[in-house]
Amino acid sequence: MASSPVMVRGMRTTDYVSSSLIKREVFEAIYDYKPYQTPVAQFYMANKRNKLASGNPKFELQEDVLVPHLITLAVAITGGGTTETLTATDYGAFLKQNDLLLNTDNGEVYRVTSAVTADAIGVTRWPSGNITADTNAAAVLINIGTAFGEGTAAAQAISTQGTFPYNYTQILKKAVEMSGTQMATENYGGSDWVRQRVKATEEFKLDIERMSVFGIRGQVATAGGYIRASSGFLDSTSGAMGITDYSQYVGTAGTSDFATEAFFFGTYCKGLFAKGSNRKKLYCGADAVIGIGQYSAVKQQTKVSEREYGYDIQRILTPFGQLDIVWHPLLESLYSNWAIGVDQEDYLKYRFLSANGVNRDMQYQQNIHTPGTDERKDQYLAEIGMHLAGGSQGVHRLLKPGAAA
Repeated sequence: MASSPVMVRGMRTTDYVSSSLIKREVFEAIYDYKPYQTPVAQFYMANKRNKLASGNPKFELQEDVLVPHLITLAVAITGGGTTETLTATDYGAFLKQNDLLLNTDNGEVYRVTSAVTADAIGVTRWPSGNITADTNAAAVLINIGTAFGEGTAAAQAISTQGTFPYNYTQILKKAVEMSGTQMATENYGGSDWVRQRVKATEEFKLDIERMSVFGIRGQVATAGGYIRASSGFLDSTSGAMGITDYSQYVGTAGTSDFATEAFFFGTYCKGLFAKGSNRKKLYCGADAVIGIGQYSAVKQQTKVSEREYGYDIQRILTPFGQLDIVWHPLLESLYSNWAIGVDQEDYLKYRFLSANGVNRDMQYQQNIHTPGTDERKDQYLAEIGMHLAGGSQGVHRLLKPGAAA
């Protein structure tokens, strides 16, 4: 016996309508489409807390770094006396009187006793004795803190200048246009309009992904208005939101060459996890994925393959933190043996232009053709940009080939 239909008395509301019949948001429809091709776009769409409106096509953030604690000398230490003036190649001016400096060459400690001017540093041996000669012309000193005397004045204030990396929202469009005759024509495989819209959905999502990886920030004034483009991960433009820190291994771009296991863990991962959180994403080209899979330390680990936001990841433990390995299909050709390490949970955000009641987030605009023409034209539109904090602060890191042997 057939079941009785459910009766709705009075107003028909969403409580009674199957969710499968309610038209989905454009954002959701794009999210579900081939997530493995677009892992960065998937992250944007899956994390509402990482999605921010911008009231201006240009958005920026203020960043600062700690005062450097490693000082590299420019000349050897002569030694022989209780005092000496050291010369630094960089960061010497960030020292102040009463700082203690550990010489990593011989373990001696010096105390800064005179006001630092430029990179000239007056020191004495701490706590007493003569300074030993050091022939290393590039010795590294570590600032291990200050030692002030009782009743002395306050320390000199030293700080670093903040930076203001910025980016633009970029207008992306993908149109579907068809004559009325073609729409009324039967085609093998069903509706040609539906097929073309499905293709446009995939292409639009790929445009967002390419912008996020390869985009170069820029703005050009034209007679009709400005053209703006958003930074991507690989944008090294000064003041952009791309990733500027990198480790470079001996190899040729676009080949199966990849970093040695010792370099990957001891140099690259050490640098990647030095700042930020202890869990990061590593977007890899195909040759990079294969290379990492061959490491003995990786083979010995119990492989944890999971799906996150609809794409596959493999989690490995490094001595410095957890690394989620993700194959990125767009890292091909010259980028097949590259890897992009991103601390994304707290530093990567998706920005869309929205103010004055006008929202320029992803949307599907229907019937935008000229009235009276015998056609139909729709389009996807978004005015969006990548917001990456810490791009020049050592939080993220590229791994790329090309270093001289």
